[in-house]
Amino acid sequence: MVRAFEATPGDLKYRLMAALDAAQANGGDRRGMMSAAMVIVKNGVRENDGKVLELESNMNFSPLADLRNQLESPQPVSQRKKETAPLRRPK
Repeated sequence: MVRAFEATPGDLKYRLMAALDAAQANGGDRRGMMSAAMVIVKNGVRENDGKVLELESNMNFSPLADLRNQLESPQPVSQRKKETAPLRRPK
């Protein structure tokens, strides 16, 4: 995780995504993988909890892929509707 984080160029969100991918590639959580989340908070900011980015994928067979899709979406996260997608298996 640390190597992937440090080796990935760009914004913090991409470095965190690389660390999550590396963790999963090295065995991940022994309980399995059905959800994932990423929250980035601006240091020292209290309004709106200081959240800069909040992504989550619940009840999904490919939650990291879903997070990546959200991360790369051209629509700002704040404008996306939170929806519970039906549980689906990866293709």
